[in-house]
Amino acid sequence: MIQKAYKLLFFMAALGFSQTLQTTSFKEISGDIQNPERGWTSPTFIDDGEGSYKKAGISLYWLKLRADAYRAKPLDQAFFTKVETAFNFARKNGVKVIPRVLYNHDAGGDDAPFEIVMKHIEQLTPYFTKHADVIDVLDPGFVGEWGEWHDSKNGLAKDDAKRNALIKAILNMVPKDRMIYLRYPFHKLHYLGNSF
Repeated sequence: MIQKAYKLLFFMAALGFSQTLQTTSFKEISGDIQNPERGWTSPTFIDDGEGSYKKAGISLYWLKLRADAYRAKPLDQAFFTKVETAFNFARKNGVKVIPRVLYNHDAGGDDAPFEIVMKHIEQLTPYFTKHADVIDVLDPGFVGEWGEWHDSKNGLAKDDAKRNALIKAILNMVPKDRMIYLRYPFHKLHYLGNSF
């Protein structure tokens, strides 16, 4: 049995040595190489336009999708056009984004009621799915001041059932190969059915 194994190894080695070697040369690059999904991030707003994606050396942008005007109503085509444009700019410029939908950009700002947030998530899901190739990770947003999941004027940050329903809906906004991140570890623990 051992003799057969040696013969097989000798035969495989002979096949490997009979192939010709190929030399590949690489040209040296002296500058930085942009690497989407890695490195420093830079904030950009949905209305900033394509120029906001051209900062030297930045390949990952925090895309703030301001929905202040939609706290009490569904999103409209004007908003969707801005979302499409922002994602297309990212793709054109070879960068990725970390999108966050927010209803305010100040301390003490209002967010939207649960039903409106769920409607917005439902409306945005096809756009986030379509453009998943330029999304690095999805920032849940939507809840509280700055979309940071604290100080919600509608009680969304402290209501476990509503918060878990939001997390589930947000997870479904992007394909399985894209992730979301949650600001607070206990939100993840409560969602998964664990507690401290």
